[in-house]
Amino acid sequence: MGYYTYAYFDENNIPYYIGKGKGKRAWDKNHSVLMPPNERIVILKNNLTEEDAFKHEIYLIEILGRKSQGTGILENMHSGGCQPSGFIQHSEETKSMMRLRRHSEETKKKIGESSKGRPCKEEVKQKLSKLWTGRKLTEDTKNKISKSHRGKKLSEETKRRMSDAKKQMSEETKRKMSEKAKLREAKKRGET
Repeated sequence: MGYYTYAYFDENNIPYYIGKGKGKRAWDKNHSVLMPPNERIVILKNNLTEEDAFKHEIYLIEILGRKSQGTGILENMHSGGCQPSGFIQHSEETKSMMRLRRHSEETKKKIGESSKGRPCKEEVKQKLSKLWTGRKLTEDTKNKISKSHRGKKLSEETKRRMSDAKKQMSEETKRKMSEKAKLREAKKRGET
């Protein structure tokens, strides 16, 4: 017992790495991927046997898929469950080289384009929905998302969908959204 599974989330709160560990493993910088800030490290299941942690890790990697295999969003190099406790660590030189290994902008663009329109299994959608329910975005993340949308033009179809969705909102939701918008505007003007 005492093992757990964990996920690393990017600045858009999308998981990019799944692991299993014990103790401080999730916060150990010895990974083949860059470690996010602490607020983007999430323990998914706790108090597991090592075998159960391996099984859960394998399951999540299978569901979310690996970029290296062209099956999903994770940067995991392995399908999980393949490194029992006490495995030999890479040298510092090897780890440094691994950290520097990044996709070129052209490769990232190709990966992004190939992912567009790819149908997502209903089971994956449900798992992701469950994972995100109740999570709050940090102010920093909200600002980054807002900045990334500035200057973008919405299609007529998107505008229509947004309008339809707004018509279906409760009065309470509309009131809360209005209050938040007023607060944001006041912050911009330096009134708060």
